Amino acid sequence: MIKGLSLSRSHERLETDAIPAGRVLAIAFCLSFPLLAYHCAPGVVFHDSGEFSMAVASAGIPHSPGAPTWVILNLIFKMFCFGADAARSANLFSAFCGSLTIAFSSTFVYRLFGDRPRATKNFAALITALGLLSCGAFLEQSFMAEQYTLMTAIMSSMLLVLQSNEAKPHVKWLFALGLLFGLAIGNHPSQVVLGPLLLSVVIQNRKSLSVWKMFGLGFLGLALGLMVYLWLPIRSATNPLMNWGHPSTWKQFVWSISRQQWGVRGMSEAPTGFIKEWIKSFNFMGEMGFVTLACSLCGIVLSLRRAPRPLMWLFWLVVPYATILMLGHIRQEAMDLAYIHNYGVRDWHIPLYMALSIVGAMGVVWLLDMRHKVTEKARFATMACVSGLLLVNVPIRLSAESMHGFDFPKFYSEGIVSGVEKGAVIFTFNDNSNHTVGYQHYISGLRKDVYYGFGMPQMQYNFSKKPFNFEQRMEFMRKFAYNVEMNPLSIPMLTVEEVRTRPFYTEFTTNGDSTFADYLLPAGWVYKILDRKVTNEEALDAFSKHMKEHPEFYQTPEQMGIKHPDRLTREAMSYVHMRRGIYLSYRRCYKEAIDALELARKWEPNGAPMLFALGAAYDGAKEFVKAEDAYLDAIDLIPDFPGPRQNLAVLYFLGKDYDLAEKYAREELVITKGDKSAQKLLDVIAKERRDGRPAAMEPKK
Repeated sequence: MIKGLSLSRSHERLETDAIPAGRVLAIAFCLSFPLLAYHCAPGVVFHDSGEFSMAVASAGIPHSPGAPTWVILNLIFKMFCFGADAARSANLFSAFCGSLTIAFSSTFVYRLFGDRPRATKNFAALITALGLLSCGAFLEQSFMAEQYTLMTAIMSSMLLVLQSNEAKPHVKWLFALGLLFGLAIGNHPSQVVLGPLLLSVVIQNRKSLSVWKMFGLGFLGLALGLMVYLWLPIRSATNPLMNWGHPSTWKQFVWSISRQQWGVRGMSEAPTGFIKEWIKSFNFMGEMGFVTLACSLCGIVLSLRRAPRPLMWLFWLVVPYATILMLGHIRQEAMDLAYIHNYGVRDWHIPLYMALSIVGAMGVVWLLDMRHKVTEKARFATMACVSGLLLVNVPIRLSAESMHGFDFPKFYSEGIVSGVEKGAVIFTFNDNSNHTVGYQHYISGLRKDVYYGFGMPQMQYNFSKKPFNFEQRMEFMRKFAYNVEMNPLSIPMLTVEEVRTRPFYTEFTTNGDSTFADYLLPAGWVYKILDRKVTNEEALDAFSKHMKEHPEFYQTPEQMGIKHPDRLTREAMSYVHMRRGIYLSYRRCYKEAIDALELARKWEPNGAPMLFALGAAYDGAKEFVKAEDAYLDAIDLIPDFPGPRQNLAVLYFLGKDYDLAEKYAREELVITKGDKSAQKLLDVIAKERRDGRPAAMEPKK
């Protein structure tokens, strides 16, 4: 018997508590949903939200493994949204799932203390709800189209099923858990880690229930839940607009559900400091606040004795999930330190915050139990005080995370296409340009006169050897526009004549040959690919012309009247201007590059890649003190970020400060795991110290 778990005491208690617990669930949902819905974004948001919104709009398939549970439930939910567009309904669905998470979690805690006075169990439920409403990451994910509030809703519903099984064991609960398990996997593949939790229930009830019946019904429920994956080949065969991997064939279906879209690297190939940076992203104090965190720590300690089984449930819900998520991304190619620090992984952590909110409410009750002579009035006053402190924090958090009236993605999308000619072909590659602009283009009708697709042509061709001619255009279209594993869109193929005559535009990235910049003519935030080299004068004139025609796209947050831009807007705008700066740096137009990068800094002062690029631009302009400051700022933000130390070593080397040069070169060598350029720099420093002869070294771009 678990102390405090009143539902395990008697069947009568289960029946008498059923109605009050149902009321708690209904009240928690009905109060939280309008609140979350009000603060939802009115339309498409940045990053994967745009992709998921496109999937809802087209009843399609987002990135592998397709999130069929999320898509199917969204399509059902959209039918009750009274004409709201797909992005708005998908955002509201996240609010709906966030409210379910609050309701299920509060009800779980209420039932946990079902034998306590009404005030105690009501306050415990209230503290749980307020803890979640005080969590910044949970609120953000409740305001935009994403998978994570559905994840927490399923997890918290599993807690209620586990609790009911504890009160009165029955094989039907194993069926329910299996079904939820399958749906959870269909929402996000990380939920396979919930398997041991279900196995623990079988082990726990092996003496009172038939093991074979439990396994049989559990697997039946799991099989029914996993049937959502049939959505992928069935829907893909109809060629919806969003159709990642086109899994209508067996080969592509396996490709999709096995996540072959994402490259894999060895554990040893992960960036130095990856785990340290990942652990820093668990911002418990910043996300949850002091009150919830303090209560949670008390709850964890006291649960070890008071309610080990509910604590075990919470442990198996979130700890393996958090662990496998970190290990999985250690092995995922292109997942670097800047991604964790700048792009943000706060959304991935909200199951942990949910569990801590639940444990926090439990901790308040059990902390008061430690004072045996505490009166009911004192108990009431203490719990009311904790609730009040959390309640004061809720509007502050809501205001900070609110997306009510958030229409910046529309401005961003207009910026991307503002310099593009009519009838152009434009291919983008970063999440915001692909997903956000893709939704605005295909669903909201932005620039219907252009052919818009996702792709990365600059990573495939060496423009120093041959221009972007007709043959390369055809090769590009075959590799990206028509390759089912590269292109998520079911868009009509261009004719040979269209490929030959239409102008091509793309974004600029440094992932390919640096000489690619020589063939790009600026067209606002994107670039026209020419079949000849572009002069610096042409590039600067093109930028100047666009800035005069569209000054609104080159403003600081203050000039736009935005006092505190949200993290998504900061990241999106900083990235645009950072890429402009890097393009200009490659062309050795350092003054203009510095202007672009300083504008990027105005939007996001804490971007290590941007500071590294800014340092390199100051380096090229021979403003070495400012270059040094930028490199050091980048290192302060992400201590293991590769690049700034090598450039600092070059600076100090040229200034004949060999001690500092050697120090930073050695540190860079450790961070980059023996990078050849870092080793070469160290060798040059050692040689000059030994021979006393100067050697020329170029900074790393």
